[in-house]
Amino acid sequence: MARRLLTLLAALVLALSLGQPSATAASFSNPVEAHKGADPWIAYHDGGYHLVTTSWTDVITIRKAPTLAGLATAPGVQVRKGDAASRCCSIWAPELHFLGGRWYPYYVAGQNVADYNLTQRSHVLESAGSDPLGPCTSGRAGQRWRVEDLGDDTHRLVDAATGKVADVADCSTADSADVRQRSWLDNACQQWRLVPG
Repeated sequence: MARRLLTLLAALVLALSLGQPSATAASFSNPVEAHKGADPWIAYHDGGYHLVTTSWTDVITIRKAPTLAGLATAPGVQVRKGDAASRCCSIWAPELHFLGGRWYPYYVAGQNVADYNLTQRSHVLESAGSDPLGPCTSGRAGQRWRVEDLGDDTHRLVDAATGKVADVADCSTADSADVRQRSWLDNACQQWRLVPG
């Protein structure tokens, strides 16, 4: 009896499986792959999708389209080209962030040397307004400094916006000592030596 029931059950399973269509593989087409960029970052803002990807060059390009699929054919707008030896090459992992009415494209870049991995650092640009396509610059005036030679192998670091200098609090030599801006006092707390890295 058990054998007969087992045979009947096997025949039922076989009959059911013969009536089913075979499984087919589903296909998917990535709408942004046309640009062959790794590390894609997409931000939606003001009715448009904005795409930025790793270029491994000295250029950051952003594409804008009203749909995700439209990014595949959207023209690229260059928002940055290598402008300094310290951040000229091998741009990767870009991101777009909107803060306080401005866009901040973050990216990693290094120097044009054989082992650029040792020189890779994070950098940020700032848009002039609320359009991520730019124009973009490398930071605000409060982030720009002039190095002035004092003639005795020391230098002072002068904020381009305020004219004040970098000053180490209480001339501390401790790790994590506070550095602030102060008027020029011509003391050791404000004098810096530039040494090769």
